[in-house]
Amino acid sequence: MGRKLTEEQEQNVVVDYQQGILTNNEIAQKYNICKSTIIQILKRNNITPEGAIKRNRVYYFNEHYLDFI
Repeated sequence: MGRKLTEEQEQNVVVDYQQGILTNNEIAQKYNICKSTIIQILKRNNITPEGAIKRNRVYYFNEHYLDFI
């Protein structure tokens, strides 16, 4: 892997990352780039890369948990 992306492709990488639908591995495969290249693109666009688990984490809680105390 490893090739130069156009400006449009870099912006598409950013959009794909921010949407959180694709994993970093899937983005890398889609654009034929390394995961480290994704990190570099994000940093150039002032985005702090987060782990995929943290990015896609969903919290569930019971709003009424303390109602009976």
